Amino acid sequence: MTEQTFSAPGQQAPSMLELMIQELQNRIGQITSQYETQLAGLKAQAMQEIQQRDAQIQELRIAVINARKVDADVKEDN
Repeated sequence: MTEQTFSAPGQQAPSMLELMIQELQNRIGQITSQYETQLAGLKAQAMQEIQQRDAQIQELRIAVINARKVDADVKEDN
């Protein structure tokens, strides 16, 4: 079975090479789009993990400050 392409009057039908190039360009566009989608997902995941890590660091800082205050209060009472 052969493919037929129709073109406007006065224009030549695209050659097989031109059709192949067009298909390759379309496929490259699809691959690029998929890559960009995956990259955006990974960036979002990384940002979420960074925010969680930062929150844990802040909690640890507060715990250390509170422990130092308790330690200082105990020393003052003695």
